[in-house]
Amino acid sequence: MTDREEAWDAVHEALPAASTVGPPTYDPGVPGWSVTARSVACSRLKPPQTVAGPGADETAALRDLDDRPGDVPQPNGSRMAERERRLRMA
Repeated sequence: MTDREEAWDAVHEALPAASTVGPPTYDPGVPGWSVTARSVACSRLKPPQTVAGPGADETAALRDLDDRPGDVPQPNGSRMAERERRLRMA
């Protein structure tokens, strides 16, 4: 497995299942690469959360995105646990 494939695997493992990762893009004005991850939109009034990882190349951008665990959108575990508890009781 190449370093690039390992970086993609690490990003997908760090994100919740419903999140998506966009394609790596190169911006010659910066210059550099960036990769953006986004959560699922909760409603039309609440847009999805996004986080971007910049880097000198595609692999560096993926590693930067993987190194941001606090910035990556995560589901609210306490609300999900409460919802599951109510569903079991019903």
